[in-house]
Amino acid sequence: MKKFTILATAFALAASAANAESVTISHETAGALEAELKAAIAASEALTAMADITELTITGEAVMDANDFVAIRANLRPSLVTLDMSQAKFASNALPGGFYDKEGILNKMNIVECKLPETLTSLSGGVFFECKKLERVNLPDGIRSIPQYCFSGCEKLNMEALPPQLTTVYADAFNLCKALTVAVLPETVHTINGSAFNESGVTFSKLPSALKGPLGERAFRQAKNVTFDEIPEGVTVLKTSCFAGTQVTFKTFPKSLTGIETCVLQSCKQITEFTIPNIGTLWTKIPDGTFYVNEAVTRTFICRAPSAPVPTKVTGNNWDESFGRPEMCVNTTMKVLYSAMESFQSTAPYNKMKIEALKTAVEAPIIDMPAGHDAANVKVAFVVNGVEHTSFDEVLEGEGKLVVSFDDAAHAWLHVQEIRYAGAEAYAEGDETEEVDPDLLYAVGNVSQSLRKTVEVPVTVSPDMKPIHITVAMADVITGVEAVDAPETAISRNGDIVNLTVPGAALYDLAGRMVVSTDSNVLDLGGVPAGGYILRAGKKAVKIIK
Repeated sequence: MKKFTILATAFALAASAANAESVTISHETAGALEAELKAAIAASEALTAMADITELTITGEAVMDANDFVAIRANLRPSLVTLDMSQAKFASNALPGGFYDKEGILNKMNIVECKLPETLTSLSGGVFFECKKLERVNLPDGIRSIPQYCFSGCEKLNMEALPPQLTTVYADAFNLCKALTVAVLPETVHTINGSAFNESGVTFSKLPSALKGPLGERAFRQAKNVTFDEIPEGVTVLKTSCFAGTQVTFKTFPKSLTGIETCVLQSCKQITEFTIPNIGTLWTKIPDGTFYVNEAVTRTFICRAPSAPVPTKVTGNNWDESFGRPEMCVNTTMKVLYSAMESFQSTAPYNKMKIEALKTAVEAPIIDMPAGHDAANVKVAFVVNGVEHTSFDEVLEGEGKLVVSFDDAAHAWLHVQEIRYAGAEAYAEGDETEEVDPDLLYAVGNVSQSLRKTVEVPVTVSPDMKPIHITVAMADVITGVEAVDAPETAISRNGDIVNLTVPGAALYDLAGRMVVSTDSNVLDLGGVPAGGYILRAGKKAVKIIK
């Protein structure tokens, strides 16, 4: 095949062998491409009809408008294989045509390759709609959005990459592009509309972090090579069948989710464990067909709802309820809160599943003891639904309490001073910022009433529960005795003899009753029973252990 160039303004033609197929037009008048093509045919000895042109290159200073593309479709639809517009001009660097139009400027052409100018910043709706033979199109870096129906039905289309600053993929943009194997969605993409990649061959493994708002209906339906494992925070609604039939491996949904429609994960067989988040009222009902899959799939669901969500059912559909027909649930396990087990066991289709109580491993609480005292004398347990756990490898999840108690070997003056989750934060209230500790669970009030007292605090046992710190202290002040630092009074002890630098002292028991006293500089403890006491000398009070 020989090539020649047609200069439409001069109607000059470099002759070539008969049946020449490659033509270059210097486009000099907007909307006049048909006339330029006809003039070229008339001046050619090699071309007898428009149908002879299989390769068309357009240059020149005139912009390409909608009428020029009408001429291409009307005259070159059956024959044109390659359209090179890499040097063509476009008003505002945008392809002409409607944004939502299926009847785009090159729709249903037989072209295999189209070259666009690198200066192009905007495509048009349906520009390549159902160009079933189209294999190659370059998308310039300046493109920010792929319009509706832009490549819909281009079954053989493939391309190396999407524009790096792409933000929006509109509805049906790559619908049915089965040969499209693009592997990366640019991180700048924030909107993906309905059927954008429906039944396409893309191999995406990550959704862009900028994605937000609703994810379109059938956005990735039957795009069998996508393998997303996470939906970004910011996505608010999952529209019908958006991931149905894909290889996604989601573990849960984002906290930003406010709505979910039917069949979003239908036939996603790679999902083997999924946590159903209890987000507000979202899971009051699990939408129809959400997790539908056949009975051959072994799957575990985790649901922390206080009772069994009620699946919906559309009469006459072909997927039947949220998890499939009851007989399809034989290999499904539902792990739920112990308090919700009865609800799940009595609600279809869960009553066809294996129902298990959720358990989790939690960190053993850290116990800070006074010097010389053993943490082994302090007993810590989590109690959930009446079940006590002193080993923390498998604790029932749910609302419960932490119980801290002392055994008989613990000293009588010990008490739980504080229980807290790890960490403290500052928060703003009104116009003032106050230092607070939102993780404080318990702090001692009256020490004398807290000695060796069992302390119970409410906790919620869950996988993300923070570590718990327990502080145990020795009481410094006992009822009936005021502790005042008086350095002028010195106290020393040698066995049962207490020596005082200032005459006068009294010994009190833990109830505040005086046991023995002296007016001298010596107090003899020989007749005092073993135990703990408070010695007051002048204005100073100290602990005494006999």
